[in-house]
Amino acid sequence: MQQLQDYAENYKERAGIQVARRFLVAAKEALQFISENPTACPKYDPGEENADLLKHQFRKRSLQDFPHLILFRIANETLFIEVIYAQKMDIESRLRA
Repeated sequence: MQQLQDYAENYKERAGIQVARRFLVAAKEALQFISENPTACPKYDPGEENADLLKHQFRKRSLQDFPHLILFRIANETLFIEVIYAQKMDIESRLRA
């Protein structure tokens, strides 16, 4: 996933290879949790101003020790990873349908 690579590269440049590796491990752990327990992840609430995103019923999983979320959805027993984003990012503009 390109976003994951971009974030890891950014961490490598800004904080070093060890931090980048920790980020990738945290992402792998979050993705593993999602694959094993998707309905244990809370639903993403985009807020009233972005209520159109509610129809997708996105769920979210945080990365441990990093300010990133993985948004995904479940459709016909298939998981779709939609986006990995830094929590300061404007997620609504990236997911508009």
